[in-house]
Amino acid sequence: MIVPPVPEALNLSTGAATAERSRQRFRTDRWGRSRRFRTRRARVGNPYARPTGKAVDSSMTVTLKDFYADWCGPCKTQDPILEEIEDDRGDSFEVEKINVDEEQDVANEYQVRSLPTLIVENDDGIVERFVGVTQRDDIESALDQAGA
Repeated sequence: MIVPPVPEALNLSTGAATAERSRQRFRTDRWGRSRRFRTRRARVGNPYARPTGKAVDSSMTVTLKDFYADWCGPCKTQDPILEEIEDDRGDSFEVEKINVDEEQDVANEYQVRSLPTLIVENDDGIVERFVGVTQRDDIESALDQAGA
């Protein structure tokens, strides 16, 4: 009787090779062939949030960019919420309303794909990004985080 050789993935004598291969998984590609793919971890969290542990400078300029369109129904729902925040907070931040139909280059620069989109930005960069109608509490917490 002939005993077939043990595949390398099952061979316990090579610990490093086995550990490397255990991170790889078999999947089928689009043509139905079995292929070995490395598994990747998903990135969790807000990619636009600024790193914690930094002190916020009080002289920072905070801008709330509102990307909207005249024909957008949810944008009209968002307007009174932004006006309330602007009236209550005064001059602690600037509101910049950007009509995506007229200023497409700015919308492309910020990669706006859905409306309404709100971007809270300070001197360090983008702090928070909201897509869709956003509640007042969420906007205010992002403004506080940005230093407004």
